[in-house]
Amino acid sequence: MRPEAGPGIAAELALAGARSTGEVHQDARLLYELYKQDKVSELSIVRAMTVCYAGWTRDELREFARELARREVSRAIYDGIQEIARGLKERGLRVVVVSGSPTALVAEGVRGIMPVDPERDVFGTDLEDQDGRLGVRLPEPVTFFEGKVEALRLLVPGRRPSFAFGDSKGDVPLLHHAARAAFAVNPRPLLRKLALEKENFFVLDPPKTIGGVSVKAPGTDRVIE
Repeated sequence: MRPEAGPGIAAELALAGARSTGEVHQDARLLYELYKQDKVSELSIVRAMTVCYAGWTRDELREFARELARREVSRAIYDGIQEIARGLKERGLRVVVVSGSPTALVAEGVRGIMPVDPERDVFGTDLEDQDGRLGVRLPEPVTFFEGKVEALRLLVPGRRPSFAFGDSKGDVPLLHHAARAAFAVNPRPLLRKLALEKENFFVLDPPKTIGGVSVKAPGTDRVIE
């Protein structure tokens, strides 16, 4: 992280009732420890995951995103998800990705893998520019919880998605927003319980990634492990 991220991370610490150490990496470690103690909200940790890139240029972030996609994300896609997305696309539906992660990271993660235009169909968190670099302010809506629904409402006012897919409690408002059916994919415990109780909610449990690695649903409701 760059020093420019310091005020943003410190602000999230303050919301948790903690004081900044004055050093951005120590603050980030403290924030994560408090998060694991359930003293930091999911929305706060999502903001921190984005503000940690303050001080970077957009080109630097895109280059990092491409490397991360090549090294990690390309092998971590659940087996079968690509086929589902292509099937929806072939039936005339627009497929979009709405994520609480930084837009640049998500766009490169799905590029060439999912049937979406990474520049047009990916909606994530972002930072406003400040003097040619990323600042610490996140434009609204922050695409988490209700912010995911708000992002779609801004994209297609007055319409709801036919289907929605998610894996955590942060996706619950989006899943409820689906007009026809919602799918909990290897869901965390709270979402799995909800999916089993709700009509038009279905559970998908892909057993492996496209890279052949066995997977199972996480045992915690925390979005970040």
